[in-house]
Amino acid sequence: MHETKRRILKAARDVLIAEGSGAFSMRKVAAAAGLSLSNVQYYFKDRAELLNGILEGFVEGYRAYLSGLGELRGGGLLALRGFIREILREESDNEEILFFRSLFSFAESEVLGERLDAFYREVELILRDGLAELAGLEADAPAVGRAAAMLLPYLNGYGMVSGVLATDLDESASLVAEWVWGIVYSGSQGR
Repeated sequence: MHETKRRILKAARDVLIAEGSGAFSMRKVAAAAGLSLSNVQYYFKDRAELLNGILEGFVEGYRAYLSGLGELRGGGLLALRGFIREILREESDNEEILFFRSLFSFAESEVLGERLDAFYREVELILRDGLAELAGLEADAPAVGRAAAMLLPYLNGYGMVSGVLATDLDESASLVAEWVWGIVYSGSQGR
């Protein structure tokens, strides 16, 4: 990726986090990047294209992050706790929460909404793979699919409320791991 484009995307992300969706504009991004508006528009023709670029960078980073959690995998409930704990820790990062809340407010854009949908479908598949590996099951096992589908909204919402409710990360990871483990194994008895 061209360095100027990278600089624009970083500035856009920073503006979105600092000022929220209501104040987000191409002009503010240009100022934050130290570039002219026309230079920003050379790389991103409009706000929707710029927002899609930000989301694309987030998706790539999150994909790499989740794939990197494979090092925590080994099998069993203890490994599942570690896997879930690491995701919850990441989800409770306040800057990421602000970023994603602001990005979601732009989801009415058809292109961005479709990209967010695709992102969640991809994360669900990554969770399936991780859960299947930890449980020693196939990723297409119905119980693994149910567990991933139940886990994803919890993981995504955890960051929104963990700071407000002062939840304990280790306790949350343990309870959620036991819940998910129960879903996986209660539905996989006939495997």
